[in-house]
Amino acid sequence: MFILDDIIMAPIKGIYSLVKVIHDQMEEELYDLDKIQQELMQLQLQFEMDQIDEETYDEQEAALLERLSESKRRAKAARENE
Repeated sequence: MFILDDIIMAPIKGIYSLVKVIHDQMEEELYDLDKIQQELMQLQLQFEMDQIDEETYDEQEAALLERLSESKRRAKAARENE
């Protein structure tokens, strides 16, 4: 019976593993400190060149600063866990 359970559950475990890897990679990219800083610089440049208005700038800046804060928190937690 256990072998049959393993055979039935194998595809589900494989899909779960794949989803976890994709999720981890997405979070790593989302909270990449260098990428966030680059996005902040691009946003500033767009604002200075009048490509976006102040309201859009403020909204996007707030979101990026939130991601930056979370990135720093995660980096600190990772260092503490080492």
